[in-house]
Amino acid sequence: MWRADSDNSGLSRMKCGGYTLIALLVGLVIAALAVIAVGRLFQSSMRSYSSQQRFSTNTVSCRNSMEMIADMVRQAGCNMPDVDSVIAINAKRDTLTMKVNPSGAIYTIPATIIGTKVYVQDAAPFYGSTSALKQSNDNPPKYETLALSGVDTVHDTLQFSAVDTFYGGEVVFIQQTYRFFVDRGVYQLITSVNGSNSLLSENVDSMSARFYDSSGTQVTSWQTMQVCSLMVRARNPIPNASYTAYSDHCQRLALVRSIMLRNKL
Repeated sequence: MWRADSDNSGLSRMKCGGYTLIALLVGLVIAALAVIAVGRLFQSSMRSYSSQQRFSTNTVSCRNSMEMIADMVRQAGCNMPDVDSVIAINAKRDTLTMKVNPSGAIYTIPATIIGTKVYVQDAAPFYGSTSALKQSNDNPPKYETLALSGVDTVHDTLQFSAVDTFYGGEVVFIQQTYRFFVDRGVYQLITSVNGSNSLLSENVDSMSARFYDSSGTQVTSWQTMQVCSLMVRARNPIPNASYTAYSDHCQRLALVRSIMLRNKL
């Protein structure tokens, strides 16, 4: 805008008021830098939120897997004969093996039977099984795997593939072997059922199990186990440079459960 002005000599002149081009450019640069800073802050916040959301999801998955393992430990020994190794833990305490009878199929032979057919009290729990275990009366007992060719739930009979002698007091039952361990190369919690592996949970750093007797002493024998302390450690797959507790900069969270073995009380 132009306006008239007078100096001391009384002469009129025109003066210019407003911003110069340089001032406008400086303002635009400052505004651009502010927008970039806000954008980066927003992007960083979104990455942090996404990382925490994924870690939270992984933690829930680990917790669910842990509950499944805990439930199996809690029920260990149910519908099983008095065997020494219902639960076994390796020396590093990171591989847990359990022998279970999920269907409750168990029968004690009342008197000696020779043949391929055994009458039981209830054949339904044996239905669908292709083999059964026979526990002898020896001390310590011996175990023999017998092939099942059929299960008659109407007449409650088990049909075995070969002729065998079943002595009174021997026990016929179904057994499945479950094994839980962490594949640390890919951070996966694996469950193995009778040797067949399947994925239980992803992004698991480690697992450990410790067993204690009634006095609180750590034990490894099934006969004296009363309490299990189970730990599963979840891992955030997204690294964070500010997290330095581990070399890969990935956050961990240890989930711990104390489990009473119901069938040992």
